[in-house]
Amino acid sequence: MQITPVILAGGGGARLWPLSRPDRPKPLLKLLGPRSLLQETAARFADDARFAPPMLSAGQAFAAACLRDLAEIGAAPSLTVVEPEGRNTAAAIAAAALAAPAGALLLMAPADHAIGAPAIFCDAVACAAAAVGAGLAVFGVTPDRPETGYGYIVPASERGTGALRPIGRFTEKPSHATAIALIDAGALWNAGLFLGRRESFLAAFETLAPDILAAVTAALPAGAATSGILHLTAAFGDARSAPFDKAIMERTDAGLVADLAAEWSDVGDWAAVWRASGKDGDGNVMLGDVVAQNCRGCYLRGEGAAARAADLADMVVIATPEATLTLPLAAAQAVRRLADAPPVSR
Repeated sequence: MQITPVILAGGGGARLWPLSRPDRPKPLLKLLGPRSLLQETAARFADDARFAPPMLSAGQAFAAACLRDLAEIGAAPSLTVVEPEGRNTAAAIAAAALAAPAGALLLMAPADHAIGAPAIFCDAVACAAAAVGAGLAVFGVTPDRPETGYGYIVPASERGTGALRPIGRFTEKPSHATAIALIDAGALWNAGLFLGRRESFLAAFETLAPDILAAVTAALPAGAATSGILHLTAAFGDARSAPFDKAIMERTDAGLVADLAAEWSDVGDWAAVWRASGKDGDGNVMLGDVVAQNCRGCYLRGEGAAARAADLADMVVIATPEATLTLPLAAAQAVRRLADAPPVSR
């Protein structure tokens, strides 16, 4: 049975300011090569022996831009579900499941993550699909460092010959010491990829988050989709804002974890972008209009503006026509705070 990917293109990417801005969300950024993160996501599902044409879930403000971006690589969603406003991943997944064909096997996939080794990824998805049955699976990645910005999954059993294991517990964004302890206990990073049959997703919502399901159901338009686009009504805004992990996966008895033995990143901040990018002999990533002298381990980017740097180590320098960002890679999480801060004149 073919798997239907549902590409969730709702991330704004506030921690990737100043490239990510209100009119240019994270999935449309070309951070890791000549293709956008959205295009890279769609390209993973090009094997039509395994994957049906994808569905797309996007906000009203960016749906048209996402469709144009996909058209550049010849990817055409079978259906685009347009949200009038963002209500987090639980509501987006509920809407996609309601809109999907009966019996469809769905892979809920963020549009803005990086995954290496496409063949390994496709094999892992196919293996999990063959074993998921009536359960709901989340993909977990073996950590290579005690990352405090990710969620962790502790499987309830050791690795065996099966494709899926029961979930023991979730831990979200632990301290450094807790992350080390979790890794020692065999925990995996939560990759935010969810697999299951349409009916399994809907049954979980009916049991664990009936309020979200009711609000999203009320937002379905009375008529059929027009030109492959399903515009949800304003009632979608009544849905409680919650991540799918919290609303469903941490509470369901049907939760399973599938091992994904490939490089993965949520590309969530500039430190993550630096780690996922190709580097020169000094560990620098240099893109666009950049001149660097005696710099090591830096992310340097001139996007429509010149970036010049000297004698720096482990720093981010990004120049755009709208703004310039300079901070240590280790402080990448501070970008959201900087982006929201009002200018100060002295």
